[in-house]
Formats: sequence, C-alpha cells, structure tokens
Amino acid sequence: MMRTYYAMLLSRSEDDSVGKMKQFATYFTHGIRGGAQLRVSIYQAKEATQIADLVDEFFASDQESPRLVLA
Repeated sequence: MMRTYYAMLLSRSEDDSVGKMKQFATYFTHGIRGGAQLRVSIYQAKEATQIADLVDEFFASDQESPRLVLA
C-alpha cells in the first residue's frame, strides 16, 4: 500500500510530494520491525524518487521473515 501511494505521488509530480511521503512513512511503518530506521532514512532524503527507492529496498530486503511486530 505504501509503495502504491508513493507511485501515485511520483506520477503527479506535486511540489509537496516529498513532504507527503515523509508524513505517510510515519503512519505506514509503525509496528514494523526496522521501521524506525527506515523513517530516519526517509526523513534525511531530499528527493521523492530516493524515498521510493528506500521503501522498495526496505521491503524487498527481507521478504521471508515477517516485519510486523505484535506487542
């Protein structure tokens, strides 16, 4: 879902795409193992395509072990 939303933002080329991506990173990555580290990387990114690449890399890196953290 996160990547779908980011793809939509990239296709629209809106001025505030980077800000929106950073905002939604906060919502979509809570409760996901490694989510805090991903958010730090996203917050440091300057370009929308860089953020999309970070998200793709994060979720592709460990497809076999679940990232959801149940407390």
